[in-house]
Amino acid sequence: MILINGIQEIVKSGAGQLVTWITELLPELFLFLIMLNAATSLIGRARVERLAAKCGSNAILRYMLLPFLSAIVLGNPMAISMGRYLPERCKPAYFASASYHCHTNSGVFQHINPAELFLWLGIANGVMAKDLDLFPLAIRYMAAGLLANFVSGYVTELVTRRVEKKQGIRLDRKVDLWVEKEGEAAAESASKATPEPAARSMAEPPEKRVTEHAVTTSAAASGASDSNRVGTPKGTCSKPGYHAITITRGDGGYGGPVTVTPTEERHKVLYMTGGGMEPEPLARIVELSGMTAVNGNLESCPDEEVALAIIDCGGTLRCGIYPGKGIPTVNILATGKSGPLAKYMTPDLYVSAVTPACVAAVEADGAVRDEEAEEDSNTLAADAKQAEAGSNSFVASTEEVAGSDTYAANAKQMKAGSDTFVANSKKAETCNAARPLEQILQPVLTVSKVISLFQQSAREAVRTCLEMILPFMGFAALFIGICKGTGLTEFLADLIKPMGGSLPGLMGLGIICSIPGLSAILGAGAMAAQMFSTVIGELIAAGSIPPAMALPALFAINCQCACDFIPVGLGMTEAKPETTQVGIAAVTISRFITGWIRILIAIVFSIGLYK
Repeated sequence: MILINGIQEIVKSGAGQLVTWITELLPELFLFLIMLNAATSLIGRARVERLAAKCGSNAILRYMLLPFLSAIVLGNPMAISMGRYLPERCKPAYFASASYHCHTNSGVFQHINPAELFLWLGIANGVMAKDLDLFPLAIRYMAAGLLANFVSGYVTELVTRRVEKKQGIRLDRKVDLWVEKEGEAAAESASKATPEPAARSMAEPPEKRVTEHAVTTSAAASGASDSNRVGTPKGTCSKPGYHAITITRGDGGYGGPVTVTPTEERHKVLYMTGGGMEPEPLARIVELSGMTAVNGNLESCPDEEVALAIIDCGGTLRCGIYPGKGIPTVNILATGKSGPLAKYMTPDLYVSAVTPACVAAVEADGAVRDEEAEEDSNTLAADAKQAEAGSNSFVASTEEVAGSDTYAANAKQMKAGSDTFVANSKKAETCNAARPLEQILQPVLTVSKVISLFQQSAREAVRTCLEMILPFMGFAALFIGICKGTGLTEFLADLIKPMGGSLPGLMGLGIICSIPGLSAILGAGAMAAQMFSTVIGELIAAGSIPPAMALPALFAINCQCACDFIPVGLGMTEAKPETTQVGIAAVTISRFITGWIRILIAIVFSIGLYK
């Protein structure tokens, strides 16, 4: 009977806490996640990575701005991976700062580290119990963290230098982010060293030039119909006039890469977009593949002829209807796997957030065509044509048959050119007729894209809440129920109470938590910090500790932050083995050195808080 009553007390206490979080915190967190996801999609992670490469030369940018932005955009633990853009010598210091940023910003940006959000919520729960606003505490927690985390990072860099000397290791001072560009430059210089085809042909004997020209003329005559196709690039293709392409997802997109190989039976690109406007990547898809574009709003097209469908769907029926038919689908909006037909949206049939830069040609061997190589090949082809034109008169005077072949090829080319002119004229008339409609629909389509962006952001927020935040809240609420129901809270409160309510006590708690060796044990899963947070939150709610001490307490209970995660964290920065060896010692020592400094900074930032 006693056991049953104890279980009921645990469940009752935990359920009360869970209801409080769901009704008071979750709605605000959910709406904030929607706005943040939308902002992240607009900014793009690619821009953040470019910023990271520029932050390596300045300590303030390196240990304050870069980890702060990385934590907001990427969250924990991916924010740590941005250290890959820094020199080896700076990676331990970046980890020391970034791992703290995944906690000190939790009051405002609660999406950063939902798995360890209880470290913040434990003390925040005590402040809410006193009917006080959490926003001032959250803002000061973030502001104090910016300064304290910079101090932790910079001190870790100084300690890293000392550990380097002591262990006889010298870490790299520079980071090479341009290896690929250097390789491309070397390839370009090598190509320049090769004689140009035109120059080489002029330097060769006339007899050899005649032979080569005859072969070239024959090839040109046999492929004249293919080379005159509008928008069809030169290259190897599986069917005459058609070329395989591959499409990858854009920034914030889903799915892909999708490979499309048009055939004589399936050679049309069907686009179903708002107002019938041509989607941005359509021109490049047609240019590289040689397929025919069909406006689904104006024309009907059998599914058996559609090789690719382009849509601008925010997550309803169109996202899955074409993949359900086995038709590769491109969505120009950043829509993930959603809608009633989401089960058909597999990565090999669906790709979203597609821009022209996401479309590339595929060679016959399956390799994606390099743009520079394609441009060079086009240049060589132009030179070959020029050389061919220069030797036409010579061939005509020596071989009458070759002249007749050339005449026939030219006649075919003129006929194909006239057909192309007529087709382009009709297309121009259609575009001119549709231009007023496009001008009217452009604002509507812009609003539609914004709405779609927020819808997708809301779906991602729901997924985050269901898969990460709500399960964690359930665990944390049960943990609080166990602490209250078993009397563990009262026992720990008696131990921490003398330290939690005074500056010397918080200093002592921070020093104990950051002792090298012990910090790795206490840092495992942040369980010790979360337990201390629960107890201190209960003491604040009971009036044993003033609410103004909440901010210093948040720093004191977490001086051992991520000491159990150092090797893994440095691995995420792609650190070399010697960097990891130096970094483990450097971060552990710097945690012990800077723990009390961080608490002092928090004391200063808590002046005037909750008077």
